[in-house]
Amino acid sequence: MQSFDNIEYMIKDTDVIHVCTTPATHEQIVIAALQQDKYVVVEKIFTGYFGDGSDEFKGDICSCY
Repeated sequence: MQSFDNIEYMIKDTDVIHVCTTPATHEQIVIAALQQDKYVVVEKIFTGYFGDGSDEFKGDICSCY
């Protein structure tokens, strides 16, 4: 198995990127892959905590610890 120092190198070395990360990281990964003309599959998680509906909830910050 190959490892990469950063995501840009990984994207460059692949044909398809399958994004199976937390929703807060989807955008940056997808944009980086599309900028390199790669095919992208985004995995949406069907379970998890997405807030209580209040304006104070920030989906990109985990406050569950």
